[in-house]
Amino acid sequence: MDSMSALLTQMAAFAVLFLIGYITLKIKFWNEADLHSVSKFLVNIGIPLMVLTSIPSYTKREDIFAAGPFLLVGICFVGVMYAGALVSAKLAKVQGDTKDIHIAESAFPNGTFVGLPIASALLGTQGVLYWSIYTLLDHATVWTIGVYLASGRKSGQKLWKKMICPTT
Repeated sequence: MDSMSALLTQMAAFAVLFLIGYITLKIKFWNEADLHSVSKFLVNIGIPLMVLTSIPSYTKREDIFAAGPFLLVGICFVGVMYAGALVSAKLAKVQGDTKDIHIAESAFPNGTFVGLPIASALLGTQGVLYWSIYTLLDHATVWTIGVYLASGRKSGQKLWKKMICPTT
């Protein structure tokens, strides 16, 4: 029951943050420049710091290597999500660039903000370690396969430019 309570507490906190964000947008507390700055801070500083401070220094090397099978589970999960996105795109009958964007949106869930508090609350330091491994895998696939799909399937040097800076 403690696990369910921890999960519900984390979900409630997330819902409150979401609601605060929605209300502040509706009352025009934020402008586009503010949103860009907050997003940039979270992606470049906030999330990496959250990961570094969440994995305690007493995590042993053996624990990291013991989590290796979880990496295989993560790879399988990414494969299942990608296959599901392909099926979804086929059922929705989307084509071309719209299909690629649909697949990228559907195949790569954003579990970064929600995943860490839930993993920490339910599984403690071991959960944070597993979450961190999955997050590395998720980000690697988003910034390779996701960028490839979102870039209109460019190849060669144009694709590398997109992977370095997706806005090019």
